[in-house]
Amino acid sequence: MNGGFSLIEVMVALTVLGLMLGGSFRLFSFFFTGKKVGNISARLQLQMETRRALVNIYSEAQEGIEVLKPDPGATLPYMVLRDLINNLHLIYMRKDQALTAKNGSDTFKLFSVVYDIAKDHCSDPHEILNGLSSMNFTSHGFGAVLVTGTLRDGELKYSFVNMIRLKNVSSEEGK
Repeated sequence: MNGGFSLIEVMVALTVLGLMLGGSFRLFSFFFTGKKVGNISARLQLQMETRRALVNIYSEAQEGIEVLKPDPGATLPYMVLRDLINNLHLIYMRKDQALTAKNGSDTFKLFSVVYDIAKDHCSDPHEILNGLSSMNFTSHGFGAVLVTGTLRDGELKYSFVNMIRLKNVSSEEGK
């Protein structure tokens, strides 16, 4: 008798291994179907909405040359910026009654308006994001703002923290 395995022993071992892999695959797929996949999908949706909103906030805020409100070191639920042509940009929250009723807690929409000082005219509010349970702006000097917030959809929450640096702030400082 040689020291190797017979063909039947190898076949039995491969069959047992195949059954174990098949069972583990079913167990693995069970955890990523149904409600769990829905939760992951909903969380990814919240994350994508937040990224879209932050891009909108960046595009508006980075045109600014000075953070007027909040004052340096202070935190407020709104932000006021001045841009190169001396317009004022206000980014603020407004309570959303329908989402508040759906979520069972205060839920807000984020808006922006631009006030043209030269023409004494304020633009119509532009919605940036909805589904916020909180949003704060913390000024780090006149050229940077820390944005923190929590987005909510039912029971799911997604919190974020981002720093926005005003790209035109150096043009004002160079005077």
